Amino acid sequence: MTNDKNIHIPDGESYSIYAPEEGRTPAPWVQFYDEGVSASISPMHVPLYYWLDRSAQKFPNSPAIIFKNYRINYRQLLEGAEIIAANLRAHGIQKGDRVVLMMPNLPQTILAFWGVIKAGAVAVMTNPLYMSHELLHQLNDCEAKAMITVDFLWPKIKELRNDLGINKYFLTSMNEFMRLSGDPLCRFKVRRPRPLTGSASEDRRDVMPFARLLNGRKRLSVPIKNPNDDLALLQYTGGTTGIPKGAMLTHSNMVANQQQILEVLKAIVDKPNNRFLAVLPFFH
Repeated sequence: MTNDKNIHIPDGESYSIYAPEEGRTPAPWVQFYDEGVSASISPMHVPLYYWLDRSAQKFPNSPAIIFKNYRINYRQLLEGAEIIAANLRAHGIQKGDRVVLMMPNLPQTILAFWGVIKAGAVAVMTNPLYMSHELLHQLNDCEAKAMITVDFLWPKIKELRNDLGINKYFLTSMNEFMRLSGDPLCRFKVRRPRPLTGSASEDRRDVMPFARLLNGRKRLSVPIKNPNDDLALLQYTGGTTGIPKGAMLTHSNMVANQQQILEVLKAIVDKPNNRFLAVLPFFH
């Protein structure tokens, strides 16, 4: 991954960048772009996790997540994501399976998202404020196999379990990642899974603590050989009067979106000390 014209992904595959389309007339709004921002990009034929791999290689010790008293750098984020991917596979998640993430903006949300992507599965971002009928529609429509969510939402989800096809539930807590001991920038460490409490405690066969996904050292990064076709994300969207529909976003769709953002922000890209404030919900 040292040459962006010949990108090497850890699975041993090489992906090349497509040539830009020639002869297009710029849209009228291009004149309002910031100076130096191009009107077009050259699409990259790479998996979405190329960006995580690249950041971990270029800025391994730079903070990737800062959340209250918790910090994790890019090397640790990559390691954690690939451990989650391996554990998802151990729990039966295969390439292309849908995994629902129903959480507010937490470090676990970012770790889980990249873990799903590294597993070759499809992330389904779900609004934690959804009502029961909205959850039933979305979770059945996407044919979800697993869910990662927050423990205080479990009572609402538990009521729907008999009507869902989900096989595995992983629960975290709002403050789980604010209890790490020692140096917060030390090597990525996973604590022993805490016993489930309350209404989830009797369901240990298919309801487990999120920490179970961070157990061990085995790592996984599933090759994405067809980024144009392989889904990365099912994003449900719709108006106020219609039923939300799952927008099927491939790895290439998401990579192109990243390229657009990077083109707009290229004046500050690739600087290890940049900070971005996450204001909008990750599920939005």
